[in-house]
Amino acid sequence: MSSDDPERVELSLQAADGLLRRNISTTREVSVQFSKVLLHLEDRYNITGFYTLRQNAMVALAITHTQPVVEYLTAEFYSLNYSLRQRLDILEVKTLILQP
Repeated sequence: MSSDDPERVELSLQAADGLLRRNISTTREVSVQFSKVLLHLEDRYNITGFYTLRQNAMVALAITHTQPVVEYLTAEFYSLNYSLRQRLDILEVKTLILQP
């Protein structure tokens, strides 16, 4: 979240989806915190496909740890101080996990 290396941020986002889906038991403890980090992560380096990569990681978290992550996202949707972009991200993630 605080990396000053654009390549590191991009590589981390590219790897996140696969890692989250393969390490379900390991990520259980950090799923809500990781969702929070991803929700607040901004595209400071104009990474190609940033929003898609971030969304894929959030969807992976919501699929693998549905109850805690969806409860967190729902509560945050109604919280103050979120941008329209963040609220749309929450809605998109919740919609995508419902699709077959």
